[in-house]
Amino acid sequence: MEKTRMILAGVGKHGRSWLKVLKEHPAVSLAGVVDVNPANLTAARAAAGLDESDCFVSLAACLKARPAGVLVNVTPPDQHRAVSLAGLKAGLHILVEKPLADRLESAAAIVKAARRYDRKLMVAQNYRFTPWARTVQRLTARERCLGAIGSGQVTFQRGPHFGGFREEMDYPLLVDMAIHHFDLMRGFLAEEAVEVYARSFRPGWSWFRHDPAVALVFSLAGGGVVSYFGSWVARGFNTEWNGDWRLEGEKGLLLSCNNRLWLTPAEAPAEVREVPVPGAESGRANSQAEVIDELLAAIREGREPETSGADNLKSLALVFAALESVRRGRPVRVASLFRKIGFDFEES
Repeated sequence: MEKTRMILAGVGKHGRSWLKVLKEHPAVSLAGVVDVNPANLTAARAAAGLDESDCFVSLAACLKARPAGVLVNVTPPDQHRAVSLAGLKAGLHILVEKPLADRLESAAAIVKAARRYDRKLMVAQNYRFTPWARTVQRLTARERCLGAIGSGQVTFQRGPHFGGFREEMDYPLLVDMAIHHFDLMRGFLAEEAVEVYARSFRPGWSWFRHDPAVALVFSLAGGGVVSYFGSWVARGFNTEWNGDWRLEGEKGLLLSCNNRLWLTPAEAPAEVREVPVPGAESGRANSQAEVIDELLAAIREGREPETSGADNLKSLALVFAALESVRRGRPVRVASLFRKIGFDFEES
């Protein structure tokens, strides 16, 4: 099978994790790497055994010198628009790290450009592709084991000491982390969240400059409600990165704790069955390879990838709706944000 040539833009710490995956993926040939910081390129060469000729400080130069089919964009979020648009204009499909962009308007511009150039645009929401998430999605969205979901609770609590920009940025958890859980929620439910009411806060013991915790409520199109509590200053008893979940529907209850799943049918609430998670025994730390598999399958089959840019606008809009709710102190309708960027929002 012919390999797909890919260019990697951004080889900082997180970008180098993608570099390893691209080098090892059997269907990928690395065409070149780009970073404006020469020190990052030096580190990438050492980590992956790259030749100096494979490394570029200019994306334009790399695009001109190294023919490729896909651009993997792992640059900082405020650079996602410029880098993605350059790749699309050059005729490449785009795989971009979350968030799609630092502003909803920029994200919309990338989506519109992908349509104009008829290229695939996929956001690397890798949490969707883990064995745990795939199992929950099968139960709730495909097999409909819970029926219509009326309520949900999601809890995420950890106490990481990142250092660097995350401890200095505004709303660090809401902006940098919560989109994973918001996107998982959309993948699990058969309906969209249409309204968000949020409050962020900073506990007195916080080592973050700004609010590292948030409590919010999503109103679903069908009348259900999902609450979310997230904190990056937990004092102990950390959840897993997926968080802990409780989803209740007309047919029963699904509970997830520490990435283990239990299902209880409505007609027999005392009957609790643990649901196996196929593939969980692999202990895989992430699912970047599966993200690449999905993009390549979408290109090959002429369809949109699961976490396409257009679909991901709805996940990203939940973050910006929550931010607006925090700042204004009132609920925010998600559709109002879509009107501002010239997109229609379907509430079902």
